[in-house]
Amino acid sequence: MALYSRLVTGCIATLLSLTGYVGALHWYLDLTTHFKRQYLLVGVFTLAAGWLWGDRRWRHGLLSVSLLCIALNLVEIVPWYVPQPASASSPAVPLRLLHSNMLVRNRHYDSVIALVRDVKPDIAIFQEVNAGWLTALEAIRDQLPYSYAEPNAVGFGNVIYSALPLEQPSVKFLGQTKVSSIVTRVKKGEKTVTLLTTHPPPPIRPALFQSRNQLLAGIAPYVRSQTSPVILVGDFNVSLWSPYYKRLEADSGLRNSRAGFGILPSWSPRLGYRGWRFPLTTAC
Repeated sequence: MALYSRLVTGCIATLLSLTGYVGALHWYLDLTTHFKRQYLLVGVFTLAAGWLWGDRRWRHGLLSVSLLCIALNLVEIVPWYVPQPASASSPAVPLRLLHSNMLVRNRHYDSVIALVRDVKPDIAIFQEVNAGWLTALEAIRDQLPYSYAEPNAVGFGNVIYSALPLEQPSVKFLGQTKVSSIVTRVKKGEKTVTLLTTHPPPPIRPALFQSRNQLLAGIAPYVRSQTSPVILVGDFNVSLWSPYYKRLEADSGLRNSRAGFGILPSWSPRLGYRGWRFPLTTAC
C-alpha cells in the first residue's frame, strides 16, 4: 500500500509536469508551471522508493512513471545551467543593475539602503514603492542622484535611481492594460540602452491573469520598435516555464539574464528551505 501511494504521488507529479504546456487554456494550469523543480524532486524520491523498497506488483509502474517525471522536468531545468555565449548586441561596457520588489508592507528601509551601499549599482530599480519608501530612498541620492518615479504611485509603483543621467524617462501603458511601466534611455561610455521596467499583477484570479498576459504581450512590439539594445527589468509574476513567458522571449528576442547561471529560485523566502522555492522571471 505504501508503494501504491508513491505511485499515485508520482503520477500526480508527472501529470502536473505536463499541464503547464497547456497553461494558456486556464490560469490554474499556468500556475502549475512554477513547480518544475519540485516535480523533479518528487520524481527522484519516487524513483528511489521504487528501486529500494518496491515490490513486484507496483515497482515497474513506479519506476516508469518516476523516470518520465524526471525526464519531463530535467529537459526544462538543465538548459538554464548551460553557459551562454556573449551576445553581439550586449553593451560594450558593464552596466550594474539592482532590482528589488519592496513588498508594499515592508518597512525594512535600512536593509535596502545598506544593500545599495554594498552592491554599488549604476542603476537601482524598485517596485511596490509608496510614499514611505520614496522618502526613505532619498538617502541613496548621494550615490544615485538621478531618479524617476511614477506620478501618484500609492503602493504598486515603480521608481528608478541612477548614477547616470536618465534620458526622457516616461510612463508607458503597454498591452492595452492600465498597468504602468517606466521607460528611459541611459548612456554609459559610448553605449546607449533603453531600460524598461514593469510589474504585472500576480495571476491569482482571472482578471489579473488576463491583465498580466496582456502586459507581457505588449512588451515584445515595444522592444522590437527600439533602435538601441533593450534591458527589461521587473517582477513579471510569471514562471520561467509559462507559455506566456516563453512567448515573450520568442517574440521580443530578449534573453533571460539567468541563462547559464541556473534557475536561481527566489520566491518565497517565507517557504524557508530553499529547495521548495521557485523562480520568478525578473530580467532580460
